[in-house]
Parts: sequence; structure tokens; C-alpha cells
Amino acid sequence: MKNFLHNISQKAKSSLVWLWKYTKIAARFILKLAISIWKAILRLWFKIVYEEYELTVWYLKDSERDNRGNIVTTRTHKRYLLKKITKKTPKHIKGKDMEGRAFEIRTVEPFDYQIRKIY
Repeated sequence: MKNFLHNISQKAKSSLVWLWKYTKIAARFILKLAISIWKAILRLWFKIVYEEYELTVWYLKDSERDNRGNIVTTRTHKRYLLKKITKKTPKHIKGKDMEGRAFEIRTVEPFDYQIRKIY
């Protein structure tokens, strides 16, 4: 009888260990799933509500003539983060920066720019 009870208690102990092991695995999976769902909801909210643009402007830095008489120009670039762009032409860009302040670039000659929507 003593041996029988010992065997039953060992089986119960091993089944509890097995159950605890798979409960931890299931809890980790549910936690990872909840985190990924939360991140997806945040990304969707940012795409719908929040707007952010990266404006890269290339300014003319220097112009030189080479030996053949060709004009060689060098350009420098500058990046700006904007939350709203209201006007964009080759000579004029107007909008609001991330702090809500007015932002404007106006030149006499056309300049190159690239607008990338982040959100």
C-alpha cells in the first residue's frame, strides 16, 4: 500500500510539473500576442491621426567651371521634421514644424527637395 501511494504521489507531482511548464509557455505566448496586437493598434493610430514628414532640402553650395568650361555645382543638404505642409513649389515651401511653429523656405532660384511621410 505504501509503494502504491508513493507511485500515485510521484505521478501527480510529475503531472503538476508538466502542467506548470505548459502553463508558463502558454502565458508567454499570450503575452507576446497581446504586445504585438498593441503595437499594431498604435501603428494604425499613428497612420490615421498623426502626421509627420521629413523634408530634405538641397541647397546650392558652390559653382565652379572645370577645364572644359562645364559648370560643376556642389550641393549641401539639410533635413527638417514637419507635421504639416501647406505649400510646396520649387521656390517656396511652407508649413509647421513639430513644435507647432511656422516654417518657411523661400528662394529666388529653384531648389531640390524631397518629402518623405514618416506617419
